[in-house]
Amino acid sequence: MRYILQIICGILLVLLLTGCGEINYIGEVSSYAEKEISETYQLYMEEDVVSTEEEKIFFYVENQSDEDLSYGSDWHLEVFHEEAWHKVPIRLPDGNQDINFCTAIISRAGKTNKEMLPMSLYSYRFQSGKYRLVQYIEEEDKIMAVEFQMEERKEE
Repeated sequence: MRYILQIICGILLVLLLTGCGEINYIGEVSSYAEKEISETYQLYMEEDVVSTEEEKIFFYVENQSDEDLSYGSDWHLEVFHEEAWHKVPIRLPDGNQDINFCTAIISRAGKTNKEMLPMSLYSYRFQSGKYRLVQYIEEEDKIMAVEFQMEERKEE
């Protein structure tokens, strides 16, 4: 009987810690924390407040230069916690937290691209707070970034 009780407690502990697939673990401090933000390539969103229940986030990449910009689909979502930007954990089966997509996207000189980020990519229970989306620009050794708030949807 005692053995069965230990097994049940163990299973409950595992379920409690995994949160049914979503976690509130905040990843390591962002490697982009000290990078300068590009003035040539801009990220922006139509809304600066997003619901924590959104399935997709739409944003824009504006190329204000005279040259085309090539960037990947490896967007980094970060949360501001304890006075620092932290990576939001990614939902990958092997536990790897780095995205290495091969997709190359071209932003033509003087043009704007509309992009979409699926929130199902993240193994994280989104809470109200300050977030940012980041893309590294190798040519400039700078980043494109847009900050936004996430808020829980208020029931009426």
